[in-house]
Amino acid sequence: MKKKIFKFYLNIDGGLIIKILKRTATFEENDTLHGPPKEQQVKIDVPKRTKLYVDQTLREKEQAESKE
Repeated sequence: MKKKIFKFYLNIDGGLIIKILKRTATFEENDTLHGPPKEQQVKIDVPKRTKLYVDQTLREKEQAESKE
């Protein structure tokens, strides 16, 4: 008779996740369901505001003020 291993997870929302694993499965402490993925911790280069952007936003603010 083959043994089956089940692993159960409960979501914060109350959902239930059931995983059927092989008999030889090993468990790690760092489970992927807990917390954000590692990729979210990497900082990306975000360009600073350009003069064109700043000028455009000032024009939009002026136009919005004059229409009121």
